[in-house]
Formats: sequence, C-alpha cells, structure tokens
Amino acid sequence: MILSLLIKNLLIIDSLEVNFKNGFNALTGETGAGKSILIDCLGFVLAQSGRRGSIRKDDGKEGEVIVTFELAKNSMASKELKGSGFNIEDELIIRRVISLEGKKRAFVNDKPCSVELLRKLSIFLIEFQGQNEEKGLLNQRNHINFLDDFANLLPIRKTVSQAWTELKRKNSMLEDLKTKSINIEARQEFLSSAISEIEQFNPKIGEEDSLLEKRKSLKNREKILEHLNNGYKLIHSQNIEEVLLRASKELMSFDRLIPKKIALSIEHIDRMLESLGKVSTDLTENLDSLSGELESSESLDERFFSLRSVARKYDTTCDELVRLPDLFRQELEQLEMVNLDKEKLEREIVELYENYQNLSLNLSSSRIKAAENLDKSVKDQLSHLKLSNSVFHTQISRTEASNLGIDQVYFSASTNKGLHFGPLDKIASGGELSRFLLALKVCLVQDSKDTVLLFDEIDRGVGGSTADAIGRRLLDLSAFGQIITVTHSPQVAALASSHFQVLKELGKNGEVRLSIKELKKSDRVKELARMISGKVITNEAKAAADSLLSNGYSKETFN
Repeated sequence: MILSLLIKNLLIIDSLEVNFKNGFNALTGETGAGKSILIDCLGFVLAQSGRRGSIRKDDGKEGEVIVTFELAKNSMASKELKGSGFNIEDELIIRRVISLEGKKRAFVNDKPCSVELLRKLSIFLIEFQGQNEEKGLLNQRNHINFLDDFANLLPIRKTVSQAWTELKRKNSMLEDLKTKSINIEARQEFLSSAISEIEQFNPKIGEEDSLLEKRKSLKNREKILEHLNNGYKLIHSQNIEEVLLRASKELMSFDRLIPKKIALSIEHIDRMLESLGKVSTDLTENLDSLSGELESSESLDERFFSLRSVARKYDTTCDELVRLPDLFRQELEQLEMVNLDKEKLEREIVELYENYQNLSLNLSSSRIKAAENLDKSVKDQLSHLKLSNSVFHTQISRTEASNLGIDQVYFSASTNKGLHFGPLDKIASGGELSRFLLALKVCLVQDSKDTVLLFDEIDRGVGGSTADAIGRRLLDLSAFGQIITVTHSPQVAALASSHFQVLKELGKNGEVRLSIKELKKSDRVKELARMISGKVITNEAKAAADSLLSNGYSKETFN
C-alpha cells in the first residue's frame, strides 16, 4: 500500500505531498489540472518505461519523487529487497532524483539502488492497469498465470513443474552420458587392444635390469672373442704345426743313428704338437661358443628395446607394465557400468515422462474447466458494465512441454456476437478495453492483494449507470487492496472511500502550480457537483451530488 507521495521540482509541481488511504482512492479535477502528472511521477519513481518526469528549469534545483510504501508481512517485494541486500520488512521508502542534466539516481531507504531493482519492485508494488507492463493483463505470457491463480491450480502446477525439472535433469544427465559414451567406446577399444598387446609381449618384473646386465656382459665377450680370434689366426697363419711335424719326421728317419738325447728332443716335439692341437681345439670350441652367444645378442637387444618401447607407449615403467593388464581390465569393468547406468537412466526417463504427461494432462483438464468458469464470470461482469453483447473467451491450445505444462493460454474477446475474436487491445476501443480489463480484474481479484492497482481514467467515454457499475467494481476490488484511480465520473468518485482534488493555482509571479487536497464531505459535494454541471454549479447539481454521496455506500456492491 502507498502511504505517501512527495514530489519536488518536477513539471509544474513546486512541492506536493499526498497521503493515500487504504481502500478506494479517487483523484479528480478539471481537465488539464494535472492529475495524470501524479500517475507519471509514480511511474517515474519505479522506472516504468514511458513514464518519466522533467525537472523545472527555472530554479536550478534537482527534481525528486519520494514514495513511501507499507509492505505486507513476507511480501514478494520484501523477498526481492532481501535478495538484493536490503533487509526491509514493513516500511519502504523509494526516492528517485533527476538532475538538471537529466542524470537519475535512486535510493531505497536512503541506500543507493539500481534501476533494475526499481523495475523488479514495480512488478510487486504497483500495477498500472491498462498499461502493457510486465504484470499487465494485456501481456499474453501472463494469461496462464492469471487462469491458474483464478482456479487455485498453482499447487498442481508446482507438482507439474517439479516433474518437469526432474525430467530435464535426467535428460541432461543422459546427454552427458551419451557424450561420454562416444569417448568410452574409443577408450574401451584402446584398453582391449592394450591388454592383448601387453599379454602377448609377456613382460616380467625385473626383466629390464636382467637384459641390461646381459647386454653389458656381451660387450665384454666381444672383446674376448676378438683376442681369441687373433690368437687362433696367429697360430695357424705361421704353419708352426707343419714345421714341427717335418722336423720330427726328419729326426726319426735316422732313428738308429740318433743319440738318446736327440730322441728326447723328438719326444718334446711330439708333445708340442699334441699341445698345439689341444690349444687349437680349445680355441675353436671357445670361438664357436662365444660366437653363438654373440649371435643371440641381436634378439636380446631386440627384446630390450621392445620392452622399453611398449612401456613408453603406455606411459609407464617396464616393471609396472606387468600390472597394467589387470588395471585396464578394472577400468573396462567401470566403463561397462557407465553403459549400464545409461540404460537405467533411459528407463527412468521414460517413467518420468509418462508421469509428467499424466500430471500435465490432469492440469490441462482442470484448466479447461477453469476457463469455462472464468469466461462465465467475466461475462457476468461485462453485463454489469454495459457490454452485454461482448464475448470473452479463454483459449487453451497445446504447446511445447515446459514447467507450466503442455498448454498455451490466451485471452481473447469479441465486442459483438458473430464478430471474430482477437487480442483485447486490438478488438476493443479505449472505453471498452478499460471495462474488459476491469471485469477481468474483478474476477482475478486474488491477484491484487499485495499490489496497488492504479487506474487512469478507466471510466473515459462512459457515464450514468455504466460509470456507476465501474465504480462499484472498483469498490469491490478495494476490499482486497489499495485502489487509486483518476476519474472524471462523479458516479465513480462518489463511491471512493477517499477523495482527492487536484488543482492548478497561480503563484505570486503568475506561474502555475499544482496542488492537491483531501476532500471532506462538504467539499466532496461541491466537487461532485462541479463534475456533474461544470463551472456553473447549480442547486440541482448539488442535490444530485449529495444524493450520489449519500447513496454510494448504501447500495449493495456487485459480486
């Protein structure tokens, strides 16, 4: 609820303050008196697009608007403020300042705030009825919310929303698993190939060190083989054996003539021949043995370097290579579990979707029944507002699944039976549109309980019993929250619980100034009489005004 509005140095306002009351507040005054300026200032302080103030240019002062609100306990505005770092529970003071250069600043309870916060708060604080703002009845996106609120379907819709959220979460998980599965398949193929390769290679723990030692040993044997080979060549290259054999034969030819000592020399030669043969044999055997070992060194090197290559391929050590197949098998098992999880998730999604569909269909069925009741309620209100030939229709059609269900809700109207239906603001004239919106608002009254409803000349172009009907609808709404309306209709003003008159006055220097005052009963009679008869107030007008005011509260309101 708005407690007060203070305006300084804006437009034709020097300084103006109005203290609004709970219930139904009416603003009246002559045409051009400046009533709409007050509405524009309320729009300005809440950063409503299309509503702005301009500062006075003659005094070089900043312009400002200050609005004080009384917040309901645990209101949406309080929650929004708390989320923005403002702990305000009951009284909210919003001040917006504009400099001569046009720079604007905003404050919430004297703390600077952003324009974005003002716009968010505006949704919960004031509804400029008939304007195409976020919460307005002309905004098709909100029609589904109005219908669900009307039929008390929000608890059911919450269940649908929860089912949708869970379904979306599981679908997101499934998409992640599908993405992973592409990589998993490649990984599984790699692991299987690696296990096969390593097991075929058959590495042993300590094999690298063993092969390394053997390679060092074989390098030494190469040198030994070289020396043995050289020695063997020297023995055989000099024909020592042949020379000794010939010498032995020569000496033995004269066996009977040889002295005993010479016979001993022959024996020595024979032993040398025997030893030389043995040396030759030993050398041959050793050479053959070492040559065989050296031939095996090629396969040893091949094994050694292959072992290291396989270890590098899998980014591990030669010893750890032995354990790798078991580790890879464990990973394969884990990857297979992902596939099992995917299958399980797919089954869960099917069940969740079926549940969501059933809940959405039930909600849709309830909406269809609610739409029939809303159409009937609006029709009843339209008949009171002298729009008996007009038809209001709540259209429900299927749309893409969402947290709101599977329905699209759209309010349409026809101003005469037989004419095509269309959007409210396209079908109805200004006066008709105001009454359509008022009829809707009466039917959707529970939506107004925390929000100030502001009507700017909703009764434009109507009078008599129609104006009276409009006034009574506004009075009905005021039982659920504060109503502020700018009106030229005496029938509407007479029904207000608080009546404010907006006046233009001339200052000392002839400048025009705007003022406002709350009217008591005698002043209300005068103002109503002026609204009835014009500048010249007749006795008949006074009597009619007094009758309107006296009978205003005695008449039963339409429900």
